[in-house]
Amino acid sequence: MDLEKLAKGWDFAGQTVVIPGGAGILGSEMAWALVKCRANVVILDRDLSKADALKKRLSEGPGSARLLQADVLSKESLLKARDIIKGEFGRVNALINAAGGNMPAATTGPERTFFCADQCGRRKHACCHDRPGADFFRSA
Repeated sequence: MDLEKLAKGWDFAGQTVVIPGGAGILGSEMAWALVKCRANVVILDRDLSKADALKKRLSEGPGSARLLQADVLSKESLLKARDIIKGEFGRVNALINAAGGNMPAATTGPERTFFCADQCGRRKHACCHDRPGADFFRSA
């Protein structure tokens, strides 16, 4: 991706984007592109232990990034994150959900179809994509 070209065409200055699951592979790439387009990006992830390289990469700006520990399956965790986001950035303009994409019980493959995947795993995966909705952060 040519980020210089992307950044010239899109200016998200003053916009706050929340990315649950943002420390993962897909979420971190989206976060990086948005920071290059001057957005304020808030990454929510339940495990930030491996996010040091991401934090350094996002600090190069020109936008800003904040990493917060939060689990999308925990309302209490999300409420805490929402309060921090509201205090630091005010309004949330967009939410990109990248949480739950690597749940082994919910993944498929050449020898494991969607219908063979564990039902509980699929249900938990669906919860990751339903819970952190834009309405939850709208008041932030």
